[in-house]
Amino acid sequence: MDKKREENQPSFNNEVEMKKTNDNAENTPNDDFDDGLPIDRGWAWVIAIATQFNQMLKVGYARAMGLLFIEFLKVFKASATETTLISGVKAGVFGLSVFISMQILVVRLPIRFIVALGGTLSAIGIMSCAFATEIQQVVILQAIFIGIDNSMIHGPGLVLVGQYFKKKRGLGTAISNSGVSAGAVIVPPIVKLLLDHYGLDGTLLIIGAIELNVLVFACLMRPLDSFKRKPKPKHVNNDNIITKNRNPCKSLDFTVWKQPHFLMMAFNAFCGNCTVLFLAYYPAHVVEKGASENDSALFLSIAGGIDFFARLLAGYIADRGCFRRTHICVFSLFMTALNCHCIRFYDSYGLQLLGTIVYGIFGGIFNSFTALLLMDFLGSDNLARSLGFIMILNGVAVSIYHPTVGALRDYTGSFIPAYHFMGTMLSLAALMLLLEPFIARCAKRLQNRTDGAE
Repeated sequence: MDKKREENQPSFNNEVEMKKTNDNAENTPNDDFDDGLPIDRGWAWVIAIATQFNQMLKVGYARAMGLLFIEFLKVFKASATETTLISGVKAGVFGLSVFISMQILVVRLPIRFIVALGGTLSAIGIMSCAFATEIQQVVILQAIFIGIDNSMIHGPGLVLVGQYFKKKRGLGTAISNSGVSAGAVIVPPIVKLLLDHYGLDGTLLIIGAIELNVLVFACLMRPLDSFKRKPKPKHVNNDNIITKNRNPCKSLDFTVWKQPHFLMMAFNAFCGNCTVLFLAYYPAHVVEKGASENDSALFLSIAGGIDFFARLLAGYIADRGCFRRTHICVFSLFMTALNCHCIRFYDSYGLQLLGTIVYGIFGGIFNSFTALLLMDFLGSDNLARSLGFIMILNGVAVSIYHPTVGALRDYTGSFIPAYHFMGTMLSLAALMLLLEPFIARCAKRLQNRTDGAE
């Protein structure tokens, strides 16, 4: 009797095994929810880190232009207006080429191929400048190769990050964009060291070779669809595919321009992009105020180091929901604008360091939140199209701002009026973001009218 009772009664070990099995089932991600795709986990973090390193290489070179700007002035004996054309024309070409990259190439080609091609063009453009004999040649080479390259790396990478992240999109985007600040920390000291040992030509050759590492990180950018379970093969009509490939204009979509939120973001993109100008001319400004070139390179690294942690912290706060993303951007824009207006008082080393720290905390937040705001207002499905147009406006704005800064510097003999101009534009961008609740009501009324007409 006792033996039979023991057989019918489950053992303690079996109960433990059953409990472990149930616990594991609860902790296992629900593959049915995302069809087994590594969203917010796994390979998504590889994509974020690969994009981060590409941003570090690309933006690091852009931040080092503040040091190269001084060398271009010395070597080619050009005026500030002529030298600022390097960044101005490059931004103009970027604005034109990003339309093709974001509206056509991203839709029709793998993102890893687009990024790899961009890295190759970047290396060619930078190394070719080492053989230039006139400033006009540098302007052309930088504009054609690096302007096109920038349009093929930054935007497509952020689009891929947006596909891999949902709940942790703020943190994933912050990690990707933190490469901007990491590049500002690492690249300028390297460029300064190379300039001291190898001169301008040798520096450009070495930096161009380093840019080829973009190809390595591009290889890690697997498309999200590659993780899907393979369906049974179906018959595919090749005639339809050929017809689609022959009509790339079908990829173009301008409907986002009808949405009030996008118009708001377009205005902010044009005005708020002045944040990238601050460090571009800060080294030349502090050198004019008596600082050494080593100090100017140190300021770039300090700003980049602080910016790295500021972007990550801002992304974490945004995901936690402590503050609205628009409010975070408004505050950062106002603080950056105030910093620009106060630059006339930064005469001593301590005050110049203070300006660097303030920019490091607030200067990069708005640009790092641009993709997030577009997804919040327009949805992730419209990210590629809307971000493409925003980047076009960024290119147009910068192509105007750089020559304007150079002209103000040549006319007044100082960069201070140029920084007042930057502060004014940033203030306008912040004020526009403050109107977002009113714009949201306008968008709702427009949607109601559209639904009523249907």
